Amino acid sequence: MPVYNGAPFVGEAIESVLDNGFADLELVVVDDASTDETVRVVEGIRHPAVRLVKQPENLGVAITRQHAISLMRGRCMALLDQDDLAVPGRFAAQVDALERAAGPDIVGGAVEC
Repeated sequence: MPVYNGAPFVGEAIESVLDNGFADLELVVVDDASTDETVRVVEGIRHPAVRLVKQPENLGVAITRQHAISLMRGRCMALLDQDDLAVPGRFAAQVDALERAAGPDIVGGAVEC
């Protein structure tokens, strides 16, 4: 999850991942040199699945997302931004779709605003 000045949103986004009911997960949060309280909010969420990496300078969302992807250790990846919420069951449903079908390498989801 790339984050930049996301203090108002990032806590709820992270909690939606942790409350998703998917046991085997890792959440890589890469802070893009935020100037607000984003790092403090993320550090306040003490959970073994959350790993915070702080970039010393602002590099933009694309490079920050790539940095987060390069740090992941799992076999599946889900993208989520600092102001997104993961609906309950999202990750289990996506992993199930990947495992059931012989062909897909990518699974999408619906967006509700």
